[in-house]
Amino acid sequence: MATEISRALLIDVIRTAAEAIRHEPTRAEDPSVVAHELARASKLAGITPEAFDRAIDLDPELELLKITALIEAVAGSTDPGPHDAISRESPSGKPGDLTKEREHPERRLHHDPPR
Repeated sequence: MATEISRALLIDVIRTAAEAIRHEPTRAEDPSVVAHELARASKLAGITPEAFDRAIDLDPELELLKITALIEAVAGSTDPGPHDAISRESPSGKPGDLTKEREHPERRLHHDPPR
């Protein structure tokens, strides 16, 4: 009888493998490196790589997560930087600068002064 592997454990394996690949960008494009890191992460989690593959095959959402996480780990993220420095809350791009202009500066230049 097969033991069911929790989704949390499978997600942890995906995360561990993706992080290892992300930290080795010079080797990341080699498919054998991806397979090696998935196998290593599976073993670290206490499951066989074969059990990980079978469990992922049974859950299409986790299969998509695995593919997406590994593609991002190999290709890199499109996020240009830290979330707190580039966000709606920090319009200047400087962390902690929460000042916002109420009106775009160019619009002020084109307004007639009040009469």
